[in-house]
Amino acid sequence: MKSQMMEMQWTENETMLVNEHFWGMISCLDERLKVLDYLINHRAGKYAIGTIRAISEETGLSVGRVQKFLKALEEKNIIQRKGNGVFMLPQAMIPVSER
Repeated sequence: MKSQMMEMQWTENETMLVNEHFWGMISCLDERLKVLDYLINHRAGKYAIGTIRAISEETGLSVGRVQKFLKALEEKNIIQRKGNGVFMLPQAMIPVSER
């Protein structure tokens, strides 16, 4: 584990040790947040509308990455595909004022 750590400048006078894969993990989270943000912002009631290609173009992610993440969300029953480009969102992703 210690061999996977690298030193990163924290402040002008301080450094800290972080996992060498830290930025990869952060960018992975960023990609997923972009897809979730797209779904929330392209919503009609409890349905999100957007093809994989449209999500890819707006988020700047590859079609494959978007498709893989959406498939993972479906497998975990977080979203449900209701047709081509239509996804049913869970209650938690719908604003309280619309529930």
